[in-house]
Amino acid sequence: MNREIKFLSLFVMLAFGAVLISGCLGDNNNGSTGGTSDLYPGSQSYSFPAGYYSVMDIPSEGVTVKAYKTSGADIQTILSWYENKMNSSGWEFQEKYPVTTVSASSTSVSFGGVLFKKGDTGEGIWAWRQSSAGSSETFYVIATGPWSKFSGSGEADQLPSSDQAQGDEPIQRYPGSVMTSYEKDVSDPLYEKIYVDYGTSDGASAVADWYKQQLQSNGWTLDEESSDDTGYSLSFSKGVEDLQISVFKPSETTAYTEIDILYTKEGLPDTDQTAGYEPASRYPGSVMLEYQNESYGGVIAISITYGTSAGVSDVVNWYNSNMPGDGWTSVSTSGSPDDRTLVFSKASSTMLTIEVIQKTAYTEIDVSYWVSP
Repeated sequence: MNREIKFLSLFVMLAFGAVLISGCLGDNNNGSTGGTSDLYPGSQSYSFPAGYYSVMDIPSEGVTVKAYKTSGADIQTILSWYENKMNSSGWEFQEKYPVTTVSASSTSVSFGGVLFKKGDTGEGIWAWRQSSAGSSETFYVIATGPWSKFSGSGEADQLPSSDQAQGDEPIQRYPGSVMTSYEKDVSDPLYEKIYVDYGTSDGASAVADWYKQQLQSNGWTLDEESSDDTGYSLSFSKGVEDLQISVFKPSETTAYTEIDILYTKEGLPDTDQTAGYEPASRYPGSVMLEYQNESYGGVIAISITYGTSAGVSDVVNWYNSNMPGDGWTSVSTSGSPDDRTLVFSKASSTMLTIEVIQKTAYTEIDVSYWVSP
């Protein structure tokens, strides 16, 4: 769970009182914190629901966890106080979570933390402050235990022995790799997207070289490639298809080579994506992609976008041949071979503009209609 999601979860819980209502003052948690025998002045023991710690990724299993509340001190003051105490006690600073604040209506929540290590032992201090009308208290948790129990400090994720997801694969997978995640996105009717991740025990360099050889031998064009200390990035294209391949070297959190693939295919849907009154005949076989109808000051304005597999010249010729039969008079034709604009009129108060644009995978037809009183 990334830090933004954790913080949002904290805000929702605190803003609606889920934690503060169920928390209560404790009477048996005073004394040593594990890392330092001192408590921030004015602290009182407090208790929270066990589920709260997991939401924020605060370790609670196999460690000693103690919670406190205090008034009149901000988060940074408390964290700085503990940093000084821990440093003077021989603890090594490991990580800081900068104080962040989110506000909504009359409530705001701030959160921050620090993490220390001494030998095989870890200690973290996480603090948050909820401020609302007439109330402002600071709460903090101290967790002490084996270093391996703390977020990001345990063993790296190991390569699964078999696929963890399934789905149609847009390209051949790297030999011997396992699929770790899969998602197909068809929310945009013009673009099909597939996200698929794999893992392998082979080195990142060998994986990147394999994809370059394999894809180029199958008609893909390598448009861009780069590398850094973390791995390799490759961009390919073939007609209306695009591929983004990221190959990540093993790291402290992942003990194998990761392969992240984004496949995109551009194309027209089979049916209209919207509907509305059409002031002029549409090109045969085209599909309606967008529609907008507005009126202001007696003027009616309609904008429609169609898509077709026909070429620009075929579409332009069809409109020039058929519009006069519907009572439209041609005013002008202009533009380049891949982007033509046709203007028609009817009587003195009605205008029609048709722009025909060549896209990668289809031809776009933008129709704009105006009629004034």
